[in-house]
Amino acid sequence: MRPILLMPLIAGLALAACDSKPSIDAKNESPQAVASQMAASGMMPRPGRWQADLKFVSMDMPGMPPAAREAMSKSMDTTKSTFTCLTAEKAAKIDGNFFQKAAPGCTYEHYTMADGKIDALMTCLPGHGPTRMAMTGTYGNDVYNISIKGSSELAKGMPMNIEMAVTSRRVGECDGTEPK
Repeated sequence: MRPILLMPLIAGLALAACDSKPSIDAKNESPQAVASQMAASGMMPRPGRWQADLKFVSMDMPGMPPAAREAMSKSMDTTKSTFTCLTAEKAAKIDGNFFQKAAPGCTYEHYTMADGKIDALMTCLPGHGPTRMAMTGTYGNDVYNISIKGSSELAKGMPMNIEMAVTSRRVGECDGTEPK
């Protein structure tokens, strides 16, 4: 699974943190089309400083050399945190082009977001994986918790399965230290 495919997914979830009244129910749609539906639904995240914590829960690559397996095991116990400043202007202008540029060749088989729950399955065509990522979790105005399970083939005959947990929450007002 290529990291470039995970970042738009995580970013899309951060932008989707919203009230539970609007909903999205998309089938066989591009990430850009789903982002456009988010914008049309009126779902807007609460502006401010957001912290996203990404933790690798498991990773399996049959045939991996022992040294690489050991290094991978050590990374399972770490959480990577990033911070983002979401301005009111950015929150009001969810741009589907942002998602499409980062995840070409991908389609959501389904993307459902309603009543505080998210359920989605994204697939990417060969040349971009092939990759399948399933997401399930919960969201609210200031926080979301998502489980991502993915499978990919790094090279012909080299499968990889991965599970990650993403928690993102609004932690206050932007303070200017967030990456631009």
